[in-house]
Amino acid sequence: MRVAAYVLVPAENDAPEDSLQIQEKHYDTTISANPNWEYVGLYADKGISRTRTHNRKGFQQMIDDCKAGKINLIVVKDVSRFAKNIVDCLNTVRMFLNLDHPVGVFFEDNNLNTLDASGNVTIELFAMFAELESDLRKRRAQWRKTLKTRT
Repeated sequence: MRVAAYVLVPAENDAPEDSLQIQEKHYDTTISANPNWEYVGLYADKGISRTRTHNRKGFQQMIDDCKAGKINLIVVKDVSRFAKNIVDCLNTVRMFLNLDHPVGVFFEDNNLNTLDASGNVTIELFAMFAELESDLRKRRAQWRKTLKTRT
């Protein structure tokens, strides 16, 4: 099975400078250790808005490679690193599953695989929570900005 990883490194100041390299090493080790998997690479976006997927170049390249049959499974840390927008998340997962050669997404921290039908409802819930979390962060940032301009 040809397996790729997807990494989203946040733009926040608390993200370690070497976060991308650490995650790349993790996936290289994890995927290569599975004898049934062939590691075909890492797709990454760094410092890009997490709310929408259309502006992530790494994510879009991954989609193109899935459509081209280069990938059978994508490994990602969790649903919130895949998509913070429930519509984007579910549409992408469904599109992958409807390809001539279905592509699964395995969310490590959530232990969910989209190739397993029982996980689909759970993925919808995690996607909903990810979107809500993103919205709350955005509101908090706006609130902090408002407070700074008042002082």
